[in-house]
Amino acid sequence: LVRLKRVHRAADDPIFWRSALIERIERLASHAIKSGWPVIIESCFLDRACRQRFRSKAAELGAPFAILECSAPLSAIRERLNKRRAFGSLFHGVDAGADDVQKRLQAQIEGIESLDEYERASTITIDTTKPVDYPKLADWVLELSRRPY
Repeated sequence: LVRLKRVHRAADDPIFWRSALIERIERLASHAIKSGWPVIIESCFLDRACRQRFRSKAAELGAPFAILECSAPLSAIRERLNKRRAFGSLFHGVDAGADDVQKRLQAQIEGIESLDEYERASTITIDTTKPVDYPKLADWVLELSRRPY
């Protein structure tokens, strides 16, 4: 998990914050891959340009790239967010009211750029309301590691 400290007022700008976070994650992932470590980057990656940025970096480094898409019905997502909010585990400890949570969820929904056909070719989708088929997931990961970059 990578967290950045806000060091000045510009960090209150969400575009600045997101860009700084993505750059930091990319640098850390690159360093780890160059050191021989496998890397999993956990992020929403709602926009195609960001997904493409990491796909390109993986290709540049000769590392496999895949997308693990976690899906659930919107009603299940809302229920989970409300439970997390009740325990104070949303937004890195920042207190958030129910309305704020729903506004942020709606903003994410509106900002999603769906996976295109090219991305779908290297995507596995997991319905998070059902048990995970771990053998199938492991087979998919092994198959991925054998693909040419």
